[in-house]
Amino acid sequence: MMRGTLIGLCGLDTKKSVATISTGALGLLSGIALLTTSAWLISKAALQPPILTLEVAIVAVRTFALSRGLLRYVERLTGHDVTFEGLARLRVTLFDHLEKLVPARFNAYRERDLVPRLISDIDGLQFFPLRVLFPVASGLIGIVAVSTLSWFLIPLAGYILFASLLLAGIVSFVVTYSAVRLGEQASAHASAELKESLNQFLDGALDIACLNASQNVTKTIQSHISAIEKVESRRTVTSGMATFSTTLIQGIATILTFSVATDAFRHGHIDGVLVAVLTLLPLAAFEVTASFPTAAASYFRAQGHAKRINEILDTDPDYDGSEKEIHHKPSSMKLTEAATHWPLNPESTLSNISCELTQSEHLAVIGESGSGKSTFAAMLVKSLPLTQGVYLIDGIDSAALPGESIRTHFISTGVESHIFATSLRNNLLCAARRDRPEVSDDVLIESLTKAQLDNWFNSLPRGLDTVIGELGMTMSGGQAQRLKIARMFVAQPDVWVLDEPTEYLDDHLADLLLSAIRGEVENRMFILLTHRMLDSVLADKILMLRNGRQIAFDTPKTLQEEVAEYRYSLTIAEEARKRVAKAIRKY
Repeated sequence: MMRGTLIGLCGLDTKKSVATISTGALGLLSGIALLTTSAWLISKAALQPPILTLEVAIVAVRTFALSRGLLRYVERLTGHDVTFEGLARLRVTLFDHLEKLVPARFNAYRERDLVPRLISDIDGLQFFPLRVLFPVASGLIGIVAVSTLSWFLIPLAGYILFASLLLAGIVSFVVTYSAVRLGEQASAHASAELKESLNQFLDGALDIACLNASQNVTKTIQSHISAIEKVESRRTVTSGMATFSTTLIQGIATILTFSVATDAFRHGHIDGVLVAVLTLLPLAAFEVTASFPTAAASYFRAQGHAKRINEILDTDPDYDGSEKEIHHKPSSMKLTEAATHWPLNPESTLSNISCELTQSEHLAVIGESGSGKSTFAAMLVKSLPLTQGVYLIDGIDSAALPGESIRTHFISTGVESHIFATSLRNNLLCAARRDRPEVSDDVLIESLTKAQLDNWFNSLPRGLDTVIGELGMTMSGGQAQRLKIARMFVAQPDVWVLDEPTEYLDDHLADLLLSAIRGEVENRMFILLTHRMLDSVLADKILMLRNGRQIAFDTPKTLQEEVAEYRYSLTIAEEARKRVAKAIRKY
């Protein structure tokens, strides 16, 4: 995807944009004409000429007064129309590109940073045409037009007006832009810190209250607010300097024009009435530069929005574009010297992984917490792309396969899987396959029973219509974990990838759940990532990880015979289980 310029990203229609700029320029000139015509009318009327002499000016004043408002309304109407049309096209383009990035390339962005990129940045681009392109273009046309009018009356006055308007426009734009650039960087950093502190405070409000640490947290939040206030204060001072500069230039231009006009009147070059017109002309003409400070601030912010959008558009998809697909149930997978890492945490690497699995084989991936099991699961479903090595599915390189194609067959669930703040039914139906869009309530209830949630389900007041709180807050950790497994029973994937499915469960319940899972995946590839060593005994193959590296890959029998670490860990786990069972029987 090619990087877009500001105008290119906005996707503005050329004809409508020209019409908007022209209408805006005519609106500005109508305002200038209203003031100068009024000055001529008042000055001429003071000489008490015949009323017919004033009729044209009277009609002109009414016309300019009406047309000024009408033209401004039309300019805003056409401007918003062309802007929103362009942004609608940008949204389509962006979401079309995002579809190819989910979720492998999204790991490069912080979770709370995605919504601003998708919503705020696109909405923020509207201010470039509305507050920068259209007003500045109309203003430049107005500068040329009004300076030309003044030049026809007195050439020197035209030069003075043109130079002063151009200088005021440049000064106000540059000063404001510089102030915003310096202030915005500091403000953006302080705002980001404030948002992060507020999010942490809201997410951990209960823990903070229990630990009586609210005072320290609020002190941190207050410091971020103070930093933002200081930045805004400096920005206000600079903005005032820009306004002062423009007003000063306007005053000097008015005095110089008055001096030139009176001199021309004394020498008989112009009528006395035109002295008032020329004197008031700079006061009216500076309206064309009034939007320049706002344009400078909007231009800087639009650049930031465009940069963030371009970062997404410049992100390559998770495949090489060869449009290959997996159209059947995978019969094999193979990893050779594979490596990957999380983009926001390059130190959490997984490397030197070589293993293979054929249809109906079960693989257990074991290792301590932090050994790389979850990273391995993310790599299998292409939520993380390989940084080196090869990952083959039925002999096809995963680099040539869209992640969506892989995830149609390889479905993963783990502790971090999301539970939606909606009904139990919807939380289960989100796992329904595309080729099975209609899933009966009986199937959903059966999936809950297999996941050992039947007792919990029977206690729900509204059954499948019961609303689950955000992130499953109305459920215990074990219930939430089993609900995620119930989705797998609904999805019926060709390849099951389960990351710590027995987390939060006691041994008895964990054994029942794994027994139900193994009965379901008997003729399918099954990858189990677990810290429970005893769960690995029934697997066909075992992959041992330590600190993000592979230390062994073989059958359980071979590992027990040849790998002392596995044999020792298995013995310790068995003894611990016997002690717990004995204690329970004694109790």
